[in-house]
Amino acid sequence: MTKQHVQQPLTFSQSELDARKEAALHSYLNGHYKSYQSIRGSFVFPCMQEFTFNSIEDLVDHSQAMQLQGRSRYPHYIPLQGIGFYSVGYYKSNEDQEADLALIYEQVEADYRAEIEAHNQGQIELLTTQLFEQKKKAREKKVEDENSRLLATAVNEAEEYFNGLINNKESK
Repeated sequence: MTKQHVQQPLTFSQSELDARKEAALHSYLNGHYKSYQSIRGSFVFPCMQEFTFNSIEDLVDHSQAMQLQGRSRYPHYIPLQGIGFYSVGYYKSNEDQEADLALIYEQVEADYRAEIEAHNQGQIELLTTQLFEQKKKAREKKVEDENSRLLATAVNEAEEYFNGLINNKESK
């Protein structure tokens, strides 16, 4: 069994939270690989909205409408086309992105605080176990020492008794 060492408790750090939020923003804007239990996984693009059309004319009309709204095409999504099928990706609206990021940042902070709590609780449990084992061994040692002392006393008493009997028989 390997001996585990109790580590210092983790404390909340605003700079660590900011770094985690920055990483979440990067993942949100550029996409990330998401694995699934039943199948391998795929890239997801959380800040993108995909639009599909049955004709190229509908795609062009939609693209013009998106440009008028100030929304640009999502650069990491490759437009798809097939027979009677066209697909293009655009950034979500600013309002949608702000709402998504608010939820993401809230989740990042909750996960960070839960990680701190889990680490600290684990260290408390480890220290509790170690202190319990230490006190248990000390008590067992104390009992063992007491038993050794009692045994030594019993051996001395037995030797004295038999030596006394031997001395009594010799003196008669």
